Amino acid sequence: MPTFWSGTVTPSKAHYTFDPNSEAYTDVLDDVIGQNYTATNIYDLDCDGSIGLGDVMIISENWLDGSDEALSR
Repeated sequence: MPTFWSGTVTPSKAHYTFDPNSEAYTDVLDDVIGQNYTATNIYDLDCDGSIGLGDVMIISENWLDGSDEALSR
């Protein structure tokens, strides 16, 4: 990037959220260290780092209860 670059970095990937959502930088002259973004898959409902049976169980227990109320939300 050019010297004295200023702008906002907004990470993105399908099915992920990031923390922080974005970060603004001003007059960047060199590498900026310690700038970490934590990615979270929106389908990893049991927060174990993968999409698997635990996530399916959470979905079935919370959204697939068989009632019309769950379908009308």
